Amino acid sequence: MSLHFTSRVATEADVFELMKVWHLDSNTQRDEDVFINLADFRKSLNDPQTFWLLLINEGQIDGFVWALIDSDQKLAKVKRACVKQDVSGGRDQRIFWLVQELVQALKKHMPTLEVLYTTMRPLAYQTDVLRDLGFRVLGIFPNGKEIDSSLVNSLETYFYDNVLEKNRPAELTLHPLLMPLYDIVRQECILPKVTEYQGDLSTIREFEVLPKLDILKAPSFVAHRFEKLRSRQSLSSQFYPFHAPNALITDLNQSIEVFVKIFTETSMATIVGERLELGVNPIDLYKNVARILREHGILYVEMINDAADALGTEALIQAGYLPCAYFPALKKQNNVRRDYVVFARSFENFFYPDLGNIAPVYRQYLKQYYEYEKLVFHRFIK
Repeated sequence: MSLHFTSRVATEADVFELMKVWHLDSNTQRDEDVFINLADFRKSLNDPQTFWLLLINEGQIDGFVWALIDSDQKLAKVKRACVKQDVSGGRDQRIFWLVQELVQALKKHMPTLEVLYTTMRPLAYQTDVLRDLGFRVLGIFPNGKEIDSSLVNSLETYFYDNVLEKNRPAELTLHPLLMPLYDIVRQECILPKVTEYQGDLSTIREFEVLPKLDILKAPSFVAHRFEKLRSRQSLSSQFYPFHAPNALITDLNQSIEVFVKIFTETSMATIVGERLELGVNPIDLYKNVARILREHGILYVEMINDAADALGTEALIQAGYLPCAYFPALKKQNNVRRDYVVFARSFENFFYPDLGNIAPVYRQYLKQYYEYEKLVFHRFIK
């Protein structure tokens, strides 16, 4: 690495150079309005919940990495990394260096930080720069479109200060179908074995009738409504890091409210939270949510759920959502960090053609996802 490369935290005075770097990195995704709106960009640079670290080469800004911070959760996410296309040494190596600097700079900026993760890393990279830095691979996102033409990205996480050893619950019981996914993560993160849930997973019971649902796309209203309910602790599910909803799926009486973040550019959506007044069948609810999103052009839906919620896992799987990533110690709750599972619902055929040229751990996750597809298909087909 050239001795001319240094790093420093960005200031508002760097805004135009940062815009230039973003435009000159042809490999980055063009889905962030912050880079084209000067007022929003300046606001972000001054936001205590964001962190911008610059790559400096002989006094010039040649790249940057942008992170989001949730201080209450002691959690951070690498949102974007960009470098100039002609940067000395090549793009991958400079991003490697930037993220390496970020790991230490974030900890200095926020000493209580426990977890840093990113979903940027496509499987098609020639070198696995993040794993070399100590990041752990926790799963894949089938059809989660980012900058990789294969449409497959991974979840990679850096755990600070032995958080996996010190901060997870002492005992954990998982739905039987989650066990093979957990085993991959267990080897990757050196985690203890867990027990398999032995209780009743039957979903046959009396439910209230699911009312007709429709979607409301009104970002300002939806965000305000979500924050109002969250402040009142009126949401039964409200945890999806760094995702603010911009659409609401509800009925005429608002007895059911499912908050969704829609990414129009990539035809994907995440289910961020919900409020339910009616005891409806969760399988029917999540099927209807997926159907409505599909009717509005969404091809890929994600949501997360507490790993210990076996009945919730059963409902999601029966609704067609498949486990694709397992995130140990994601959510801080009192003095522990709880494990979560990422579920994916894709309306496009998922096929990764180049299994021979990726690291074995990604191949394991891909094969496991294929196994879930086959298993669920044969489990529920009549």
